[in-house]
Amino acid sequence: MRIYRRKCKCCNEWFIPKYQNQYWCNEICGTKIALERR
Repeated sequence: MRIYRRKCKCCNEWFIPKYQNQYWCNEICGTKIALERR
């Protein structure tokens, strides 16, 4: 199975997602994206 990398929607840094619907690289970027989506 190949490990896919994604770019963070907040800071454009490459990361390996732990879940299929994860688009952020760390908690700080996840919080920023969540606050923007509200």
